[in-house]
Amino acid sequence: MDIERRRHQRLEIAIEVRVRGKDNSGQPFEEATLSGNVTSMGCSLLLSCDLAASSELELEFLLHVPGKQEPVLHPFRGTVVRATPINVTQYIIGIQFRNGLFPIDVLESLPSL
Repeated sequence: MDIERRRHQRLEIAIEVRVRGKDNSGQPFEEATLSGNVTSMGCSLLLSCDLAASSELELEFLLHVPGKQEPVLHPFRGTVVRATPINVTQYIIGIQFRNGLFPIDVLESLPSL
């Protein structure tokens, strides 16, 4: 039996994310999606474009905090570590954050989605 060992806690949580970057053909793209999971060091996203490993992305996580009308934005820069096709038009993209740690404690304090 394989036991997955991770250095950082992984939260399976759907957070709104705006993603900007360049696809495999070098064309700029911008897409709104949801996270599949998040750790302090990275995340996975479902996107409609294939991205090469080492591609750089700009990410904006929109956290909806009780009592606040506007979502709290958490900007990050990330590097694609893998792109796994699900079907012809969807890919699961694994991303490593480049400019800091994601505030996992903030996510744990939010009500369940």
